[in-house]
Amino acid sequence: MPLTIVDTLVRISVRPSTEPGEYTLSYSPMRWHESVIYFTPPNQQPNPNLPREVRWEVSGLPRDHWIEISEKKSVNHGRNRMKDETIKIDAGNPVGSSGPAQFCGQPRPRAESWTYQIVLRNSSRILATIDPEIIIKEDP
Repeated sequence: MPLTIVDTLVRISVRPSTEPGEYTLSYSPMRWHESVIYFTPPNQQPNPNLPREVRWEVSGLPRDHWIEISEKKSVNHGRNRMKDETIKIDAGNPVGSSGPAQFCGQPRPRAESWTYQIVLRNSSRILATIDPEIIIKEDP
């Protein structure tokens, strides 16, 4: 039976602030223990139907603005668990995916958090930023 890919969904909302040209970001779910993905160590069978990737869906993104999602480099826990790349999401394609969590080949806790940053940008500057976390667990 093939493994079914299931995503953990994080919704990102972009809203205009009270100041002209300023924005606020929010995300849901906000509780860190509600956003979980799983990884399978080598030589083990993955359990089906566990979320293996994060999918971000953005609403309210103005034209000529975009979201960048990347690992928070200043935080040590969970580093190098996800692809080391910046995911860019714009109004023409308001969905992004993390790809599967990585097994790093070294002893790790059975669960740890991965801190990442969500940055709203336009061509001239950063407009807003937030730093959520995803919990990465080993297959039970």
